Amino acid sequence: MRPLLPKVSASKLECLDDETYARLELRQRLLMQYVDRLRVLLGAD
Repeated sequence: MRPLLPKVSASKLECLDDETYARLELRQRLLMQYVDRLRVLLGAD
C-alpha cells in the first residue's frame, strides 16, 4: 500500500519562487510515476 504522505499547506510554500515550486511539483509527479510503474511490475494493487 502506498504510504500516506504529510500534507504541506500553501502558506508553507509561499516563500518559494515559481521556478522552485515548479521543480518540486515535477519532482513529486516523477516520483509518483516511478512508484506506479514499480507497482505494476510487482503486480501490486
